[in-house]
Amino acid sequence: MLPPTTKTAPVLRIDTTPPGHLQRAAATPMPAWAEINFDERALYEEIQHQYTDLGVAFQGAIALQPSNPLFLQGCSGQRVIAPKTSDRGITVQFRQSVRTVKVQVCSASPVQLAVFDGQGRCMSHIRGGQRYHLGPSTDLEVPLPHHELTLEGEAIARAVLTANTTFIVDRVAFGRSPSETPQAA
Repeated sequence: MLPPTTKTAPVLRIDTTPPGHLQRAAATPMPAWAEINFDERALYEEIQHQYTDLGVAFQGAIALQPSNPLFLQGCSGQRVIAPKTSDRGITVQFRQSVRTVKVQVCSASPVQLAVFDGQGRCMSHIRGGQRYHLGPSTDLEVPLPHHELTLEGEAIARAVLTANTTFIVDRVAFGRSPSETPQAA
């Protein structure tokens, strides 16, 4: 005779090969649309699995509070994320495939958003922004513009942000269907 079974809450297991890949022990649906700003994160906190309840994990990101005046204006909150190492990239891994990925970024050079399917094939990519010279003789007195990069695809499993210089990410939003994205008021 088998012992009686008890029900337990779904467990999210993180597979570190490859890093940031999400696996489910029991199915819990992701929200139809999620938008993340990073205000609740601590300064210099490494961003990885803090948003697993939304079905997403990050790799290569750290929470910052912009102090350079060129990056300040246009931010929706006090905290942003930026690449934590010199590889200049942030990976966003989704537990279940999504159809839309939106990010708000700011950089002194173009930022690329690329999306991949579950087999690691690049489905699409987009670049936003332009190159600005920010050396000692910089005559740029206005803040750097923030750009919203949006890609849609049938089954996006992962998104990767890269640039040739430091960049910040103010918001990340994603959803299962473009029709489920919030409408602007």
